[in-house]
Amino acid sequence: GRDGRRVAMTVERRTRKLLEWGEERFSRGDLRGAVLLFERVLELDEANSGALNDLGAVRWQQGDPVAAMKIFRDALRVDPEDPNALENLGRAAESTGRLDLVGPELLEKLRHARKD
Repeated sequence: GRDGRRVAMTVERRTRKLLEWGEERFSRGDLRGAVLLFERVLELDEANSGALNDLGAVRWQQGDPVAAMKIFRDALRVDPEDPNALENLGRAAESTGRLDLVGPELLEKLRHARKD
């Protein structure tokens, strides 16, 4: 009982810290360092939509919009309500015109998100 909860809490705390560090590196322009930290988060928690979204942002920054959009979609598969991934996917689709990479169900979701 108690030990299991403590271990889960530790992993949650570690992933949160690693994400913070990764986002810090990203904001300083250290994309390689950021990627390593985001990938570490995904090793601990493969369903971390925040780390996936951040990886997508790195790919976007590196000038690979198609890879970025695929990663934003992965983040939304993990957490369909992730507002950052949804926003990023929407922006990417608008600026690239690649609505084919979004898919009909996500396009519908984006339309609703924009109305709110």
